[in-house]
Amino acid sequence: MVGRERELARLQAAMSQAVADGSCQLFTLLGAAGVGKSRLASEFLAGLDGVTVVRGTCLSYGEGITYWPVVEVLKQLLGTGPEERLAELGVDASVAGAVRAVLGDGSVASSVEEIAWAMRRVLEAVAAAGPLVVVFDDIHWARRCSSTWSTTSPT
Repeated sequence: MVGRERELARLQAAMSQAVADGSCQLFTLLGAAGVGKSRLASEFLAGLDGVTVVRGTCLSYGEGITYWPVVEVLKQLLGTGPEERLAELGVDASVAGAVRAVLGDGSVASSVEEIAWAMRRVLEAVAAAGPLVVVFDDIHWARRCSSTWSTTSPT
C-alpha cells in the first residue's frame, strides 16, 4: 500500500489503545472517490487478529433503507437466533424491543432515539466480550436517522 503508511499506523494505534483501555475509538476516513479509503480499511482489517469485525453499507437508492447499515450490523452480531443472542448479551427488554423493531418486527414500535440507544447497548455488550470493529461503508449516503447512533456512541 503506497503512501498510506501514516494513516494505517494511526488506525493501528487507535485499535491498540482501544484494546488496552477498553475504550471506544471513532475513525472516519474521508476523501474523494478513488483515493484509497476502501483499500486502507481493508489493509487495516486484514491486520487484525482476535477481533470481531462487522460491516454495514449505506445505500444510495431504495425505499425504507434508513436503517439498512444498522440492520446489516445487527444481523452479523446476533446471527440467526437474535432473541437467544440478545439474552446471552444480557440486554434489557427495552433494548431487545428496539432491536426487534429495527429488524422488522412490525408489532413493536420504537423511536429514533430508542433504536440509537439499543444499537449502542448491543455494541457495548458485544465489545465487553472482546475487541469489536464496526465499519460503515459509504457513510456519505447515510440518512440523518441512521447516523444518529454513531454521534452518541460510547466514549
